[in-house]
This record gives sequence, C-alpha cells and structure tokens, in this order.
Amino acid sequence: LAVRDVAEALRLFKVSTMAASETDATNGQDLLQQSAAGPDRDAYARCESFLRSRLPPGSACNKPRLLEEAVGAGMNANIVARVVRAFCQRGEFVEKNSGRVLKRIK
Repeated sequence: LAVRDVAEALRLFKVSTMAASETDATNGQDLLQQSAAGPDRDAYARCESFLRSRLPPGSACNKPRLLEEAVGAGMNANIVARVVRAFCQRGEFVEKNSGRVLKRIK
C-alpha cells in the first residue's frame, strides 16, 4: 500500500511539474502584455522598446538613472518598474550591486 502511494505521489509530482514548466515556457514571454489592457499595452510595448534601445546587450546602467530617464521620456514609473522586473524574470536583465545596477544579458 505504501509503495503504491509513493509511486502515485511521484507520478502526480512529475505530471504537475511538467505541465507547469510547459505553460510557463510558452506564456511567460507575453504574460506582462496579456495582463495589460488597451492603452497600458501600448505603454508596456513602448517601455520595452525604450529599455532595449537604452541598454544594448552586454551593457550595464545605474537603475535609478535608467528609471529617471524613462520617466523623463513620459513613461509611468510603475510601468517601467514592472517591465524591468519582467525582464529580470525572463533573464534579459540581471540586477547587480543590490539592485542598483542593471545589466542586459540578451
């Protein structure tokens, strides 16, 4: 009885883990824009293109200065922070020096 329970638990774990990883891999890229509606979606796209053009791959920048520049360009500070966070989760950016420096990887 215990062996069957352990085998069933392992099977369920593998199935749920694989299902979660597949949905994360396919939907993770656009999750930020899917959650936004209408004008916010345009703001997210504009912010993403600004950050990508501002930080070419391999370069690093002071995070507060980057946020200041984005806000100076007319973007919402909350949207910029969310996009930076999403880039870090996707692996495009890496935060260094306790989050004070952003480095673009991809």
